[in-house]
Amino acid sequence: IRDVAVTGVQTCALPISIVSIGPVLGQLRSEFHISNAQASLLTAIPTLLMGLLAIPTPWLARRFGRNRVIIASLSVLGLATLLRAFSTSAVVLLLSTAGVGAGIAVVGALISGFVKAHHPGRVSLLMGLYAASLGLGSTVAAAVTGPVAAAAGGWRVATAIWFIPSLAAVAAWIYVARSEAAMQLPDRAHQKSDHPHPATSRAA
Repeated sequence: IRDVAVTGVQTCALPISIVSIGPVLGQLRSEFHISNAQASLLTAIPTLLMGLLAIPTPWLARRFGRNRVIIASLSVLGLATLLRAFSTSAVVLLLSTAGVGAGIAVVGALISGFVKAHHPGRVSLLMGLYAASLGLGSTVAAAVTGPVAAAAGGWRVATAIWFIPSLAAVAAWIYVARSEAAMQLPDRAHQKSDHPHPATSRAA
């Protein structure tokens, strides 16, 4: 149940920062005086990074640990989402969008690996939940961003609020990391008792 809930939270948060740009794209073009081609980069950059970063992500997970990489990437996603809402130029807007794309790319690749490694008998169920959560997050972001922008008088508040799901996702994965660490402690203690230190064995 824990992993199902966490997977749902993670995947709901992933597409929001991309989809929420669509309803306010016209406001962004007007404020930053960007062309149609430049505006298209706001959705193209994250998609491109999903493909490019899928290659080094497994190495990052082996080098630094899966949980650390996921938490760091979710943090990057949240901070980039917040930075984008306070962009002062088109350059900052595009760079923060790259941060959003990088965070989504790395987390998305590792979440599917987590499901397959920890629940090999329920891969179909959890990957179905993964897909459904992506759709839910996208739908909510598309439906809510426009009305919030209209009520707030601009796009900044409407895009900044999507920092909150990323923050919730960070908290959820910290919980997962701590739970896994707590479960590994008894296993390590058991392994040490089965394989005592050589010096101790000789003394006995």
